[in-house]
Amino acid sequence: MAYEVIAFVLKDTVANDSIEPVLKEYILDFIVSETGVQKAYWGMEVENPRKVHIFVHWDSIEAHEELQKKDYYLPFIQKLSTITDMTQIHAFHTHVQPHPADQVLHEETSPVTELFTAYFPKDYSEVKQREDILAVGQLKI
Repeated sequence: MAYEVIAFVLKDTVANDSIEPVLKEYILDFIVSETGVQKAYWGMEVENPRKVHIFVHWDSIEAHEELQKKDYYLPFIQKLSTITDMTQIHAFHTHVQPHPADQVLHEETSPVTELFTAYFPKDYSEVKQREDILAVGQLKI
């Protein structure tokens, strides 16, 4: 199982009071109807309510790749480009702990979720990553 994390900023043409219906129509209804999708979560940044984050819980990365091969995927992306600048979209796959992430991402149990994204070089071993992250966690600021 894998999570796809997507972040993007909505264009000014999307009115603030219509963000939720636009996201539902343009993205969420489409994604959750796909084979291989367990759940989808979304939210807006507190600091920038026009920046949206979507978490899609896929059966596998391959399930997501299968969607991208379908003939209706390109029209979906073209429709998405009417509400966001596609050059500013950031997306990646990850594994989330704890799994499943229902309690972490659910609005009733976690009304606010802090997202921290870090990228490591390919030659940076998982053991070294964990050691370094634990060391940072011990810093007193």
